[in-house]
Amino acid sequence: YADGFNSYDKRISNLALLMFPDNKYIRGAHKIINMGAKNIAISNNFADLGSKAFKTKDYEKAVDYFIKAKKLVPIEASHYLNLAQIYTLIGNVEKSIEELDLIEENKIQVNDGKWEFLMALNMISLDKADESCDYLKKSFNKGYERTKVLSILKKLRCL
Repeated sequence: YADGFNSYDKRISNLALLMFPDNKYIRGAHKIINMGAKNIAISNNFADLGSKAFKTKDYEKAVDYFIKAKKLVPIEASHYLNLAQIYTLIGNVEKSIEELDLIEENKIQVNDGKWEFLMALNMISLDKADESCDYLKKSFNKGYERTKVLSILKKLRCL
């Protein structure tokens, strides 16, 4: 185990995460116990580089950096969400949905509404209006970019 932690630490960390999945401190401790501080630091550097590449619309480079970050810390949902967002932007709906599905498979869902928002955008691309409306409503209820979500809900006549 990373940084001198043992199997008991891991079990307690997993239990705490199950009991308090939205607690950022427990999530942080869980990552350190399971991934190690060094891997997290390197992963964060890759994620920062990915964010910078994303802001300059260098999506290919951003994808490379987020994939590297994800390989080092596969229990960090933001890496998958960032990849899904890029894939959605470039029109690769299938890859975006794959990344979003991995979040659920790995049980690393964050309840901020971004997952639902990205899934809604993918459903729009697939001409699945009803599913899109459902995801947008969930995203809105979780508080994700409410102004933007409300605007799309109205445009799609979901309300």
